[in-house]
Amino acid sequence: MIRSNELLKSFLEGIRRAAGAERSALYLPGGSHLAHEPMLVTTGCGEAVGELEDPDRAATLVGKAIGGENATCWSVVEDGGGVLFFAQLATAERFPDGGVETRAGPERRESEAEGAALSLAESAWLGLRFAPGSSAEGVRLAFEEARNLAVAQRLPPHEVLPWLLALVATVASQTRLLVGLLHDPVTRLVGRSELQILLAESLRLARKSGSSIALLLVNPDNFAAVNEQYDRPTGDRVIREIAVRLQRGVRKSDLVGRYGGAVFAVLMGAVKGRNAQSVARTLARRMSAQPYLEERIQLDFSIGVAEPQPGPGGEDIEAALDILHRADRALSTAKMSSRHRVVVWRPQLEREGGEPLDRLRGIFTGDIAKDYRNMLLLWETVAAAATSGFPQLAARVSQGISRSFQSDRLAVVGLDEEGRLELVAASEKSGGSYEQVEVPLEEMLGPQHRSLVERAVASGETVEGSVSAGQPPEARSALAVPLLVGSRCVGALYLEGHSDGLRPDRSDRMFLQALAAQVAVASDRDRLLEHESQRRERDQRQLRAELEQLTTLLGGGELVYRSPQMQELLTSAQRVARTDATLLVTGESGTGKELLARTLHRLSDRRDRPLVVVDCASVAPSLFESELFGHERGAFTGADRRAVGRVGEAGGGTLVLDEIGEVPLEMQSRLLRLVQDKQYTPVGGARPRELNARIIAITNRDLAAAVAAGRFRQDLYYRLNVVQLEVPPLRQRPADVEFLAGHFVELFARQHGRSAARFSKAAVQALERHDWPGNVRELQNRILRAVLLGQGRELDPSVLGFEGDGGNRPAAPAEIAPAPSPDADGLSPWEELRSALVPQVEEALAAGREAVPLARWLADDLVLAAEASARGNNLRAAETLGLAETTFRERLRRARAGRPHGVAART
Repeated sequence: MIRSNELLKSFLEGIRRAAGAERSALYLPGGSHLAHEPMLVTTGCGEAVGELEDPDRAATLVGKAIGGENATCWSVVEDGGGVLFFAQLATAERFPDGGVETRAGPERRESEAEGAALSLAESAWLGLRFAPGSSAEGVRLAFEEARNLAVAQRLPPHEVLPWLLALVATVASQTRLLVGLLHDPVTRLVGRSELQILLAESLRLARKSGSSIALLLVNPDNFAAVNEQYDRPTGDRVIREIAVRLQRGVRKSDLVGRYGGAVFAVLMGAVKGRNAQSVARTLARRMSAQPYLEERIQLDFSIGVAEPQPGPGGEDIEAALDILHRADRALSTAKMSSRHRVVVWRPQLEREGGEPLDRLRGIFTGDIAKDYRNMLLLWETVAAAATSGFPQLAARVSQGISRSFQSDRLAVVGLDEEGRLELVAASEKSGGSYEQVEVPLEEMLGPQHRSLVERAVASGETVEGSVSAGQPPEARSALAVPLLVGSRCVGALYLEGHSDGLRPDRSDRMFLQALAAQVAVASDRDRLLEHESQRRERDQRQLRAELEQLTTLLGGGELVYRSPQMQELLTSAQRVARTDATLLVTGESGTGKELLARTLHRLSDRRDRPLVVVDCASVAPSLFESELFGHERGAFTGADRRAVGRVGEAGGGTLVLDEIGEVPLEMQSRLLRLVQDKQYTPVGGARPRELNARIIAITNRDLAAAVAAGRFRQDLYYRLNVVQLEVPPLRQRPADVEFLAGHFVELFARQHGRSAARFSKAAVQALERHDWPGNVRELQNRILRAVLLGQGRELDPSVLGFEGDGGNRPAAPAEIAPAPSPDADGLSPWEELRSALVPQVEEALAAGREAVPLARWLADDLVLAAEASARGNNLRAAETLGLAETTFRERLRRARAGRPHGVAART
């Protein structure tokens, strides 16, 4: 490879010959864009040119402009045998038409708007030594030819020397720019591309001279911790330290380069076999001896060693790629081993597998044309994979590869679910362009072609061969590259063309393998997405089937019944469902009032609109208005955003006010306007809003009695009680008991994966005799318990929770429970409670004592005791106290909140 000094020498030699000089020298000081470091280049033979004899003497010229007013002049060299020229170089201006005009002094163009000026105002010294007898006057004559060239460029004669120096300096600058692109910018070492070229050249010279070389790939094991702990500039500092220490640890004749990332390459000559391994181990110890980054980071190093294989050598580039591949394989093995930090490549490493460290293997070959083609094709593939599916990607890849490798036909072949070949995309050359073709696989690939593809798929390796085609048959080259995802093959790329056109070398095959890996990943991703889509579709079908089964079991989501009482209720419900009249659904707790409300919504014209259920008993009084009607932003502390409220959510649908009888008296007035005028105003709002929703109220209270007792507003009651639907308790419809029990057995058995058992004769009798104070909810819970705890094919009374009395239990408590019967001592539980409470009340009301909230304490204790006796079953505990379940839950929450204070806080 031509370096910058060699290129300058070729130009300087031209100047020397044009001047008739015996020896020439050019010195460019450092610190400018022309030369980062001082540069001294000499050509010719004979004695050195005075002050330009060596870099140290030439450095004394810096800052010493020779001459007066003119920026360019000359003087005789110290010993009088030559001439030394100093030049303040001219300014080269680049104009829009692409030409370059060089001017200096007052004649320089005043308008710089036509193009961007590239300033070359830098100093340079040119020294020429002439043969004995020459004089300074002869120098001017020697430049006559150069002046003639300057005239052709419209330059005045006195600018000949600056023009020549500007030409040399420009070449130097551009050459250094090119070298900088080839070198790593962090370490100033040769980069990957130049390393491959130098490696190929070294292999050629080694084969020619019969000498030996070895390639070492050096990599710190724990460098990832540096990037995680520090920033990127710090990581670059460590990389530079590694480069410096690596250069000091090898011979000056050895080439050190940065192969990529934290991987360095050392090309060593005159080493072989055990000697190379010994050198690598010594180098690893030296590299790990001292910490890095001011002794803050300790790094250990692994080294992979490879040598050229004996036998006839192929192309230099291919041989370079081979040795790089072997060194990379050895390095990856060294990094996986905890005992061997240095590994020399051997054939067994290829069979042991393992991921290579070099992920760009096959992409960069050192051939600029190939590298550009490879990067362009790889970029197109990656971009297409990110924006399209696999069939579209395969179509683009087939055309791109065909154009790049001059193949007449290309096919992307995949594997179906049963492992059979299927054609994904294909392209053929038609005239001077490539076109997509859609043909069957048998028409695209004959038996010979399929054989190559099948071998590539089976072996997971690239297969090359010859096939015959056309009339008369002619031999053609063919190549099948497997699409590998890890060790699994998902298809192949098939290329075919004339033998003189399709001639891929090793670097081409390596690139096709790298490209095929990207295509394989896209294919596998597309397959996984398809499988995921199919899985979701199967899950949705299964969910829909289960939903249909549950809907069937639940009677289409409506009330499940057989009794004439429920049939009469549903007939009334159907008559009023399609109206917008306000409905009041009443009945005991657990009878299915909310389910009836949902059935009314499904039967109405608003079935496609929202159904919003508001549990009025669970809403705190202080939040009641905001919860129902919503609020504006900033209406109160913490209202940082607008809320539409539950009423607003029901727009166009149905609003169900559950447990309407539990609404505190002071909140009922706020509901009156909503029910009466269908208007509401959000908290903090200025204008009322219209409610376009049907209202259904639910309660287990006797609202008429509550109105008479002053606990419920009479006007609100009349507005709610437009149409009243009362759900009968389960004890009044015995025909539904056994029917519902069988329905719940089948439902819960399906939900919990149990077999559906039948009831024993004794269990049926127990179900019929029981009074069901908890109604359908109690029956549902008993059946669930029986399904979970039952064994065998029959369910007996014990698993239903019935005792030996056959299931007889007292009637459900009303709002005011009847007095219990006396116990064996002749005292009823009420009398026992009275005798226990009276002394406490009298003591609390004694003189000198403050009144204490005995009623609240007793209510809390009753709720907690009911919850404990029911073993956490809130429904059973609520039935014990004669409360609605939602009311019981709210009171239990308040009681638990006060529990931390405990009895200790009570007198």
